[in-house]
Amino acid sequence: MTYDFEQFSRADDYYPTHSSLHDSGFGKSSPAGYDAPPGAFCVPLFFMSSLFTNILKDIARQPVMEIILLLKKQSGMAVNELSAALGMSYMGTKQHCVFLEKHGYLDTERRSNGMGGRPEKVYRLTHKLGHIFPRCGSDIAIDILEATESVYGATSIEPLLRQHFSKRIARYQVFLSGRNLLERAQSLARLRTIEGCMSHCEFDPHKGLGLVEYHSPIVEIARRYPVIYQVEAEALGRVLGCTVKRVEFTEEAFSRIEFRMRSLDASGGNLTSSAPMERSSDHGAQGIAVMS
Repeated sequence: MTYDFEQFSRADDYYPTHSSLHDSGFGKSSPAGYDAPPGAFCVPLFFMSSLFTNILKDIARQPVMEIILLLKKQSGMAVNELSAALGMSYMGTKQHCVFLEKHGYLDTERRSNGMGGRPEKVYRLTHKLGHIFPRCGSDIAIDILEATESVYGATSIEPLLRQHFSKRIARYQVFLSGRNLLERAQSLARLRTIEGCMSHCEFDPHKGLGLVEYHSPIVEIARRYPVIYQVEAEALGRVLGCTVKRVEFTEEAFSRIEFRMRSLDASGGNLTSSAPMERSSDHGAQGIAVMS
């Protein structure tokens, strides 16, 4: 069973129409805190990146952008799969794929079709397209973290990241709704999609309930400070009131991130994860497992 929140993928469909966002300070970003003038509304950097992606989608309505977004959520797709998803002819879809490949945005590989026949050619995104997806002000953040590390030492980084995510938790909690874990996860998926994470909620009978995301705006920061993934998982566990385990599958430019949840829902819901428990931290995170 899959819960898809594609209808909430446009940031401007969600937060600008909600006056509570203005009243709560969500998006009033200033170095000193939420002290913007009354009525002011400043969009944070991670929203700006998400808006930029949505603007691109609006102005590039031809199938090229749709192909890119489809492949962002897959490790590779054949032309017949893309054409079916787009509702286009095979040849029309192939022309767009050839165009993207020619410009270095896609590459190809041969994969077994599972029926013992000739391997089929599938198209994949390349890293060249990474710049159109949100990066959460990575250069500035890394500079600040490196400066902090040089002055206060390596042990100062994790507390600083925790402080940042504590503020993020407070922002989430203003808008999070739901009587049970599933409803809270659905609500959180909408918020994280606004942030550019391409998030939706899934339930798998073996893995249990989880948030599935196809982009991480903090990936550049994590390359320098990988502990940020652990802190992020802990933060989501605190928001949802459950145990969270972060699992990532990567292949070339494709990334699928799963935040798997486990909770005994005290509010009357019966939806819990059937995945085996692992040893967790005090904040409910189970660490990070990376599959490649």
